[in-house]
Order: sequence, then structure tokens, then C-alpha cells
Amino acid sequence: MKILIVDDHEIVIFGVKRYIQESYPDYVVHTAKNLTEMKSELREEHDLVILDVGYEDIDVFETIESIHNLWPDTKILIYTMHEEAGILRRLVEASVDAIVLKSSSMDIFLKTLQAIASGEEPEMNDKVKDLVKKSLKLPHLTATERNVLNLIRSGLSSCEMASRLNVSENTIEIHRRHLLSKLNARNVADLVVKATRAGW
Repeated sequence: MKILIVDDHEIVIFGVKRYIQESYPDYVVHTAKNLTEMKSELREEHDLVILDVGYEDIDVFETIESIHNLWPDTKILIYTMHEEAGILRRLVEASVDAIVLKSSSMDIFLKTLQAIASGEEPEMNDKVKDLVKKSLKLPHLTATERNVLNLIRSGLSSCEMASRLNVSENTIEIHRRHLLSKLNARNVADLVVKATRAGW
């Protein structure tokens, strides 16, 4: 089995690689700690790519989509410390093959790895199941609202957003109000925090 571990923390890469190689010495394990290294590694197909969430230079959802398009048979395992319900829901919607929280035991990680290697569907951890179920109660944002939210994160004014999206400034203000209402946010700062927790 050929595996690629992508993580921007060298100690995580070292630890995960060591556990895999000690448990399954016949597996070939490659690593990448940034976007450049990951792109280089993904020029060749891997049986499994292990990803985290929240890199500085890597959009994990774009990466998942790219892997699906480039190597449809490659499995994707998310190994993350992020336990925000909304983010886990988005990962499930992105059709990853497994999610293991870094707060879980290494035994759970290795069992998940073995299930993937055997061609079985890994059993989702109870904590992940509960968090994903909880996420179904979170508000849904339209594509336009998500665009506006991302522009708010970028620090653009309503005027600049209107120009970027080719709509009126009044339309942007309506979207702002909808976002604040849907996420029960007091202000823009609160909106960004709550949107991130919800996985948007």
C-alpha cells in the first residue's frame, strides 16, 4: 500500500509515519508538509492520502476534490484535531473515506487504516457520528451567502464586495443581514467565529 501523509507539523508526520511503518512494514509511506510538496507527490497515484484540516497554504476541500478528479481510486483519510461539527459535516459531504480525530487512540487510527487497506468501509467513530448528527441542525448557507462570507473574511467593504460580485451595495447588505440572522451573530467578528465553527 502506498500512502501519502500531508501535515504541516513535522512531529505529526514523524509520529504517524513511524506508527504505520512499525505496524505495517510493507507499506510505502511518503510525506508532504506544504502545498508544493503535496503537488509533487500527487503527480503519482497513491492508494491512500492522509489529510488534516486547516493548513496555512492548502485548502483541504479543494484538495479532496482534486484528488477525486485526478485519482478516483485513491482513498482519503482525514486525521484532524478539528472537532467542529460543521467542518466534519462538510468532510462527509465531500465523500472522504474516513475521519479519525487526533484525540482518538492510535489503535482506532490503525484499525481504520487496516479497514481501508482491506477494501472495507471503515466504521465511523461514535464521537464523529454524534458531531455530524449535531451538524444537521446547523443553518444552511446559499452559494451566494458563502461567497459574501468569504469576502467578509477577506476584509472587503460592502462597496468592494458589490463591485466584485457585480451586484448593488444594497444586495450585499441584505446578504450580511441574512448571515448575521442565520448564525445568530451580534457583529461581523462574531459572525466569522460562528461561521468557522459551523464549517463555513
